[in-house]
Amino acid sequence: MRVVLDAGYYANLFEVVLKDSEVAVVACERSKFPDLRELRERIREAGQNISVYAPGHSDTVFGYGRDLQWLRRKGFASQTVAFQQQPQLTGRIVLDGIVAKARSLGYAPSFEKKGRCKLFNWSSFQTTASGEVRVFKGYDTRVFYLEDEAASAFTFNLVVDMCFAFRDGREQPLNFRDISARFPAGTVGQVRRIQGDLVPTGINTEISRQRLLDSVVPFVRGLGEFDLPCGGKAEISASPLRIVVGAQDGIVW
Repeated sequence: MRVVLDAGYYANLFEVVLKDSEVAVVACERSKFPDLRELRERIREAGQNISVYAPGHSDTVFGYGRDLQWLRRKGFASQTVAFQQQPQLTGRIVLDGIVAKARSLGYAPSFEKKGRCKLFNWSSFQTTASGEVRVFKGYDTRVFYLEDEAASAFTFNLVVDMCFAFRDGREQPLNFRDISARFPAGTVGQVRRIQGDLVPTGINTEISRQRLLDSVVPFVRGLGEFDLPCGGKAEISASPLRIVVGAQDGIVW
């Protein structure tokens, strides 16, 4: 069913509502684990359901997940953290919860770095007329926080952008240069029409609105309420944030 929004300007931002105000985690001094990549690899090899994260410019490493006893044996101690007091940590926890919910819906992360994750359903794609290029639609997700000065609190938001991936019949990744070099003339144009960038009359000037209504909003609504990896729940607003344009050309979110 097509999404209908009231008239106005919208951004691809969706508010995340946390059901609790604090969370139980484990923590230790960052100096004990200067390279978290090594610690994460040890966690992976041990088959533990744990995530570790150190906010920028912090001297503390936090751990959360189901198998915290493994970290306690490494020197981590139990700690209760208020979401509002650790917004960077909270944003990472929220993103992890979103990725886990997306996995349950058939999506898989293809890129994950610095609070950003691209999600694709590799079983769903469209092909060019010759069937030689498969076009996969994905979602580039990030979580960030804004300070509400009036309420002296942070609000957490999910940003969702459309992204695409291409593969050939052997499931090998492609880019536009590969497609132009390997396949018949016009294939790139077919790919761009599948993406929605082109319409029969030329460039699609409505593509941003169409992607928001036809793809991004339904994807976010499918996420709905989700579990946090540290316990507790959160819920994503079903509607994007509306932008109010002021009389002096100011923009209020």
